[in-house]
Amino acid sequence: MEPFLRKRLTFLSFFWDKIWPVAAPDDGVPGFPDPAASAEPEPPATEPCSPPVPMQLFQALYDFRARCSAELSVSRGDRLYALKEEGDYIFARRLSGPPSTGLVPITHLAKATPETLSDHPWYFSGISRAGAQQLLLSPANAPGAFLIRPSESSHGDYSLSEGPALPQPGGAPCLLQGQLEADPEPTAAALCAPAYMKLADLSKEIQTLKSLKHERLIRLHAVCSEGQPVYIVTELMRKGNLQAFLGSPEGRALGLPLLLSFACQVAEGMSYLEDRRIVHRDLAARNVLVGDDLACKVADFGLARLLKDDIYSPSSGSKIPVKWTAPEAANYRIYSQKSDVWSFGVLLYEVFTYGQCPYEGLSNHETLQQVTRGYRLPCPASCPAEVYTLMLECWKGSPEERPAFATLQKKLSAAHRRLTPAHT
Repeated sequence: MEPFLRKRLTFLSFFWDKIWPVAAPDDGVPGFPDPAASAEPEPPATEPCSPPVPMQLFQALYDFRARCSAELSVSRGDRLYALKEEGDYIFARRLSGPPSTGLVPITHLAKATPETLSDHPWYFSGISRAGAQQLLLSPANAPGAFLIRPSESSHGDYSLSEGPALPQPGGAPCLLQGQLEADPEPTAAALCAPAYMKLADLSKEIQTLKSLKHERLIRLHAVCSEGQPVYIVTELMRKGNLQAFLGSPEGRALGLPLLLSFACQVAEGMSYLEDRRIVHRDLAARNVLVGDDLACKVADFGLARLLKDDIYSPSSGSKIPVKWTAPEAANYRIYSQKSDVWSFGVLLYEVFTYGQCPYEGLSNHETLQQVTRGYRLPCPASCPAEVYTLMLECWKGSPEERPAFATLQKKLSAAHRRLTPAHT
């Protein structure tokens, strides 16, 4: 949660520093800039001074552009914590924007007086939750106004109250309230505002999503659904989505065993959804997230539905990702677990091409025409023949002929066991 809030609400950096204090690093301070790598001369060598008072607060007086990797660029007005003083430079951590550290000339800085919460116009020390709601809905406050106040339910903590994002007469503000701990579990927040969904429908879907708990599905922590846009808070997967990760230098260095592992993990998560009669409708590598340990989790349930029957037909106005969508879904808007199986076949193609876009060079219309005529994506160069056979089974024209996710999981796991020893 800390990185998200620091990035989105940088002007509240002082408040975030109160909640998440910055600790001095245990390792040493980087050396001075290398003269060969900088157009500017190296600062004269001097004897190191004694470190300043721990966590001394400074403010940048002028803009400074880093001349090498050891220096830190700052803009006038930026606030920094001095971690160590070294000659004519201070090794500091910038508090505004993405957290970063580096050397800044001491001539560009001045000591700053720590601020208190009461110095900021957005802090209200003596207001209740109900009072905050009433104040934010007053005509004087524009949509999106907010305030921070002491938490009523947890002494020593704070609550963030927001007004509605869109003017709604009589509507209640979106209240994001909860304990802000020093080291919370990393989380990510996303907007979910499907235009074709009524909020009542979304509320039902949220209840469904809250009941889904599996290690191969992204965990849903919280949803703020009063008014629009809707905010969804989930666990944070630091390596991002699978499609982008596979195309990165780290992803492109991965061998067959890990590619098969990704396929097995996604099949496991989709098998769980299949057992619970959930249709995803937008299964693709971009909607699978990767963690630091290369664990994959199916995400983006903004389009998921709990099926009362075996198929689901949405309104005709909703947009669909044609290149990942089964023909019956693209042509007739009929979705089922079997249309998710088709999408899974395309996801396998993405995995074994390291994130390549399927049907590259074809428009959506051309793709649908070719698929309807029987064209199928070719076998990727790094894909084992038995895995490509599974892809073709996923792309059977008749939904009834496509395998279940449980079957796909079983066959992929068997392929992983057989092929992995030969590549280790």
